[in-house]
Amino acid sequence: MQALSGYNFNFVVGNRYRTGKDSIGWHCDNFPQIGKRPAIASLSLGSDRKFKLRHKDSGETVDYHLESGSLLIMLPGCQEDWVHAVPKTARPVGERINWTFRPHVDAIANGEQKPDDLPHSL
Repeated sequence: MQALSGYNFNFVVGNRYRTGKDSIGWHCDNFPQIGKRPAIASLSLGSDRKFKLRHKDSGETVDYHLESGSLLIMLPGCQEDWVHAVPKTARPVGERINWTFRPHVDAIANGEQKPDDLPHSL
């Protein structure tokens, strides 16, 4: 993952979305174990799903269509300024597994990573 993203990660969390009824609401990943300004990599496998971002101040939204094999990188600063969600969908979709790679504060210097930016998909 480091070779693809340029960031160091030392743990991964898996989420299973069985159908379009499975979702995760608006949130940011802002717990102290991942540091002050973490980069987070999200690898999607299985059915395509929409991933949404909403700016905390302006309310601007950005939608990403994540296909199987998509790698979305939420860069440092993203968790401070944006919330994200995988919404429910009425369209028929199959199972999706998402692996979210995160740093632990011991894996990054001073609890911070690289400069601000919006996420990007590879």
